[in-house]
Amino acid sequence: MSRISQSGSGKAWEYSVARSFSESLEVPIVENSIFFSALRAYQKLSSMERGKRERAACKAVSFLTEKETRLKNLEKVELQGDQRGGEGDVRDVLLVISDGTKIGLSMKNRHRAIKHSRLSSTIDFGKEWYALPCSQKYWEAVGPIFLRLKDKQGEAWSCHWDQESKHRNIYQLILRAFMEEIGRCATPNKLMEYLLGKYDYYKIIKENGHVKIQSYNMYGNLFWGKKLTLPTRIIEIKPKERSQTTVELTMDKGWQLSFRIHNASGRIEPSLKFDINLIGHPQNLSSVELSID
Repeated sequence: MSRISQSGSGKAWEYSVARSFSESLEVPIVENSIFFSALRAYQKLSSMERGKRERAACKAVSFLTEKETRLKNLEKVELQGDQRGGEGDVRDVLLVISDGTKIGLSMKNRHRAIKHSRLSSTIDFGKEWYALPCSQKYWEAVGPIFLRLKDKQGEAWSCHWDQESKHRNIYQLILRAFMEEIGRCATPNKLMEYLLGKYDYYKIIKENGHVKIQSYNMYGNLFWGKKLTLPTRIIEIKPKERSQTTVELTMDKGWQLSFRIHNASGRIEPSLKFDINLIGHPQNLSSVELSID
């Protein structure tokens, strides 16, 4: 079998769950370009890897079919493209009911990051994340740093900065400006709408030996899972202890996020990438872990 990328592995997982719903409930999958891309990724898997995904998908489908009684009227299954995430829709798979209702699934394959957003001299993260443009103070702080990166674009990082100086002269300066901007301007509920999505969904996480299902029932539209309350107040944002690349944001209602900044390539690019993870959530987030061994 051909080697498969991390992204391709994720697409194969989406296909596995979509197909399992289709076969179990005897409904069609919409055959669009996204479907065929996921199918090609699935076909690159070894037979052993396909089997693991099929068992995990079967467990998830069985659980949700029992909890979501609307699925007895399932009409079709549809895969969505990644670009919808920028529009506030993080659902990868849509289960379309006969009355037009859509039950969304967010698929994760052995990772739990909720976003991989970028920062650059042209990306206004404030406007994109919580509908408030970044301040002039933020642009004045980060502009010269990203200009340096643009001037050296395509060159190896190691030619200009060792790990320590990269963290001190690039990462930490940008993170400081980012923290100040979030603390000064961010609207918590809008921020979480961007990060978690504008629609309710079930997150299905495939791990080694088990599959986890979580209910992100922020707006009360899911049949399984307690309704979650979005935050209204930022408590603090600060660097993570003993880390030069990560900051942590704590809000009320039990929400806590981590933002790890990094260069996504060994070559210098005029932007940097965040791995954004949910490290704290309300106690009433409904979650179940199912063994697949």
